[in-house]
Amino acid sequence: MKEVSRVPVVQQVVDNMKEYILSDKMEVGQKLPTEKDWCEKLAVGRGTVREAFRILEAKGLVEIKPGRGAFLASTKEMEQEDVVE
Repeated sequence: MKEVSRVPVVQQVVDNMKEYILSDKMEVGQKLPTEKDWCEKLAVGRGTVREAFRILEAKGLVEIKPGRGAFLASTKEMEQEDVVE
């Protein structure tokens, strides 16, 4: 019998964002939905969404431009992760 794993909310938001990017066939340079949109779609707080964006930015997937929003920087990392998992 396996232990039940608890996935942090931030990780769930990151996974949802990755899914959105891959399912919508976004292109590098395209703007992602706003923090407010993510909060409403996923029923989470703004801090959770910001942390998810920071994680994606640290992985090089998203570029955050203050005052303008978050933009897709690369999909290579996501494609590689999908192959490994």
